[in-house]
Amino acid sequence: MDIDGLGETLVGTLLSRGLVGNAADLYDLRAEQLLELDGFAEISARNLINAIDASRSRPFHRVLFAIGIEEVGYVTARSLANQFARSTACWRLGPSSSCKPRASGRRWRSRSPRSSPRRPCAG
Repeated sequence: MDIDGLGETLVGTLLSRGLVGNAADLYDLRAEQLLELDGFAEISARNLINAIDASRSRPFHRVLFAIGIEEVGYVTARSLANQFARSTACWRLGPSSSCKPRASGRRWRSRSPRSSPRRPCAG
């Protein structure tokens, strides 16, 4: 989410005080609630609320990457976000549009230990 001023310790405090229950609850926080916490004054509370508001405009691929889905790196997240945006646009155009699914040129395979051949270690 890349929110300036929001670290692990503060998230723990917000959770323990019941101010948030999940990441979406951050967007409902108000400066008045933060003022009740140790270490927050008017300016620091307002700065955190502004940083949370600024995080709303992050590109979708950065959010996908940030949530830490296994095997989804920055490039894959960007590709997924682009495909999702294209699919959504086609869906909005309706069945009469000329949108067609686009093949990525890659075939995904499972990376489970059972499907991967074992290779001896070179050592």
